[in-house]
Amino acid sequence: MKNLLAKAGIALSLMLLSLGAQALPQAYDISWDGNRGYSLAGMFSYSPSDSRYVNSGDLTNFMMEGFHRGNSIGVFTGTPDLFKFDSKKIRVSSLLQSWNVDGKGLNFGCILSLCAIGVDGEMIRRSKTFFTHLDVTPKTIEGGGGQGLSAPTGILALLAGLAAFAFRRRAAR
Repeated sequence: MKNLLAKAGIALSLMLLSLGAQALPQAYDISWDGNRGYSLAGMFSYSPSDSRYVNSGDLTNFMMEGFHRGNSIGVFTGTPDLFKFDSKKIRVSSLLQSWNVDGKGLNFGCILSLCAIGVDGEMIRRSKTFFTHLDVTPKTIEGGGGQGLSAPTGILALLAGLAAFAFRRRAAR
């Protein structure tokens, strides 16, 4: 009976520990090389789900910065108008993307694999590329993301572990 209680205490401890852990968001770096020295770099993240496709509303974070010959021409942080990411192929489609296209500051868009960067809603025609792709690279997120235990869950897990240890010590005598 004491062995059974010790095993139950250990099982309860492990269960409580697993309740406090949360999945980290999926995060990716993204980049694009346009014509005549224009480029884009940024990142996006989303909470893991069963869906293969990630859309604008699924994003938890999005940021892009545009460059011309290495000098920043603008930054956009927010929710893109139209965003589609295939989480199985790890690919952002260049068929149709619209990232702040009508807004102030940096813009980026693709339609039928013609991509271009812009500022304040105006496309920079010299930057456009045909049949281009956006490079997507998995990013490592350190810490954060809701990891760890809440205080009550952590205390319960500690108490359950101590109880299991005490029962185990008594059973050994």
